[in-house]
Amino acid sequence: MTSHEMERIRKELTELQQNFASMAQRIVKLENTLDQLSSPAVKDAQRDIPEANPLAPVLETTDKTVSQDAQAPDLEFRIGGTWLNRIGVVALILGLAYFLKFSFDKQWIGPTTRVLLGILAGLTMLFLGEKLRSRYPKYAAGLLGGGSLALFFSVFAAYQFYHLIAPVFAFLFLVVVMAYTVFMAVRHHSLPIGILGIIGGYAAPFLIHTDQPSLWTLFSYLTLLTVGVLAVSIYKKWPVFQYLSFLFNQFIFAFVWFVSMWDGMAGNLTPFFSYAIALFVLYLGVATVYNIRTQKKATLWDSGLITLNAFTFFLWSTTLLEETVFRDYPGYYAVLLALLYIYLGRFAHRLIREDKSQVYSLFGVAFVLITIAVPLQISEFYIGLAWLFESIALMFIAQKLASRPMAYSGLGVLGLGLFVTVIYLGDLTSSRTFFFNAPTLLLFASLATVFAATRLLKNMSLKREFGIVLQGLLLVLIFAGLSVENHHFFQLLPIQSFLSPEQLSLSGLWLVYAVSLFLYGMYKDNRYYRYAALGLLGIIVVKAFFVDLSKLATLFKILMFLVLGFALLGISYLYQKKKASLAGKEEHL
Repeated sequence: MTSHEMERIRKELTELQQNFASMAQRIVKLENTLDQLSSPAVKDAQRDIPEANPLAPVLETTDKTVSQDAQAPDLEFRIGGTWLNRIGVVALILGLAYFLKFSFDKQWIGPTTRVLLGILAGLTMLFLGEKLRSRYPKYAAGLLGGGSLALFFSVFAAYQFYHLIAPVFAFLFLVVVMAYTVFMAVRHHSLPIGILGIIGGYAAPFLIHTDQPSLWTLFSYLTLLTVGVLAVSIYKKWPVFQYLSFLFNQFIFAFVWFVSMWDGMAGNLTPFFSYAIALFVLYLGVATVYNIRTQKKATLWDSGLITLNAFTFFLWSTTLLEETVFRDYPGYYAVLLALLYIYLGRFAHRLIREDKSQVYSLFGVAFVLITIAVPLQISEFYIGLAWLFESIALMFIAQKLASRPMAYSGLGVLGLGLFVTVIYLGDLTSSRTFFFNAPTLLLFASLATVFAATRLLKNMSLKREFGIVLQGLLLVLIFAGLSVENHHFFQLLPIQSFLSPEQLSLSGLWLVYAVSLFLYGMYKDNRYYRYAALGLLGIIVVKAFFVDLSKLATLFKILMFLVLGFALLGISYLYQKKKASLAGKEEHL
């Protein structure tokens, strides 16, 4: 190799090194630029200025186009592939119906041929639906539903209009058609076809009837049909089947009951009661027992069915018991039914403790039944006592389960008990015994219940929501009790002019109560009790100047105003003395 060639190679290497260094510098600059562009500030700026990304309008337009293109075929498919199929089936059936009617009017086709054509059309649609179910499932579902309807109405026409078959065979054919319809619903995973089968199954007994209907036969068929429907609802997880069958059963029960009442109830009580018990057990098993055994959490559907089943059964069974010797014991019957739900609630709580919906539904039904049982079986002030006791039981359970809904239920029942207490306090004037009488006993029971409720809710999150309300209610009850008892006492005394001593006594009782509240509020550092005491003192002052001053005798006026003055001065002194210590202290409920 000559020296000239060596020199040329050396120059080329030098140029390559320079180019490589230049490329390295450019790469470093590009990396720095990318780091700056990826910073949060730059990203935010790019968001605020769409033009910063020249591809943004294109991408946005592309996304919108893709979205519209995706939505358009879907809507088109729903209209063309599903709705036109349904409308087409209906139109086809109507066309065939009008064609058959026209042919009937022209006497082209005899009754037997008419029925056979309808059956043939139904079987053809069923055949095509089965052939197309794998490739076009929605289209096939429409054909299957239309085929079932064609068979159903053909058999019904053969029996009702042309009298070609006996009632027994017509009924059996309809049952087979509807059973096959439900089977196809399960096979094709088609809920609408299943609903069609359910409607036909419950309608069949009323479409095919005999001159001498049997309640036992009707109720046995409906019970077996309900068993099948509920089994399918569990297998396919279709809760709408449960509600549809429940509504059909209740409607049929009511219809047949009123028809029987119109014709006379002789000999009909046993089948009605058996049917009611069978339905109650079936729906209780589906909504409760099945979930407990399989440890499956209850859904909102289950909770609704639990409630509906309980109260419809209670309504029908108590109505039926009116015709028996047990008509005088509806309250005990309600309690017996409530005990069943309490047992199921405890059982569910023990096995699936986290399933609160199931537990609350069962306990809620139980305590509503007990609440209903009270006025059904007992009367007078015992109703109030029972509701007060029930409210305490509910709040005790609420504390154990940490259940807000249960606590709300207890407070609601407490309101019922207090309402009865107020009513009977108004009737206190009819009692001829002071203090030892039913209204006074109910008043003390109410005071004890409200006090116990404040204690039970003390450790719950409801304390702040209802603590002040319950304590205020307790203070109002005491105030009302003192006033009513004072009036009752002077009503029983044989005094002609009783206004002065009665008013003096009332003011004195209110004053003692106000001072007691104030002292208790000072002792417990509770401003709410002190506020209540000050409010009551204001009432006493107003009464003293506007009522007692004009009504009391002179001696009573002197006594009243001296006592009131000393009490007000004493409270004012305590406020001045405790002013520094009361400032900034936290109040305790």
